[in-house]
Amino acid sequence: GGTNDAWAVIGASEVKKNTLAMVNKAHQAGIGTVVVLPPPICHGGGEIPLDFMQKMADLLGQYREEFRELAAVHGSELLDFYTPLLNRETGWGQEEYFVDAGHPNRRGYKVMAETAVELFKRLPLRRLL
Repeated sequence: GGTNDAWAVIGASEVKKNTLAMVNKAHQAGIGTVVVLPPPICHGGGEIPLDFMQKMADLLGQYREEFRELAAVHGSELLDFYTPLLNRETGWGQEEYFVDAGHPNRRGYKVMAETAVELFKRLPLRRLL
């Protein structure tokens, strides 16, 4: 449930259903889960029409709402890639973190990696046998 799903205009209910199936399968196997909030998209101009960009942004917002609820209900950790890449003034992704409308650049991926590492450091270690 991320940018590619929004690009393909896949509804939030379908994305939630698929994600829930993966979470349930992992839990049945004794695997803890981390649900990821997809990053924002970047509207830095370009060739993609604004109305389509807005439709994608709205779908991604719906995905995030579903993922927050899913994580809370099913005891999954939540990894937020949205907030650190967001320009709060515009509501779009910060241009300095993207190579285009939907793909982070090296700086963006670095921020995402740092965010993930912070979460994983807080998670309890489980010993593998």
